[in-house]
Amino acid sequence: MNVKIKKTTLADFVDLVALGIDKMDYTSVDAVMVDDRLVGFLVTTEEGWGCVYIDKTGKKIDFGDADYDVAKYQLIKMIAKF
Repeated sequence: MNVKIKKTTLADFVDLVALGIDKMDYTSVDAVMVDDRLVGFLVTTEEGWGCVYIDKTGKKIDFGDADYDVAKYQLIKMIAKF
């Protein structure tokens, strides 16, 4: 299983709009890819204090006050377990 977290592209905006995610509400919005398929988004809150993973169904995993690198590492570990 190949997990990548990358900057969002124009193609990702369709999914962002479908989930009601406005990039202006967050400091950063990155695409989470598994085997080159989009599975969700890792977003950093507007204040920059905390990250949330939002999958394509709208379910969220809140990483609390974890910084981006910690949240990214935890998310990759969680996905790799499946």
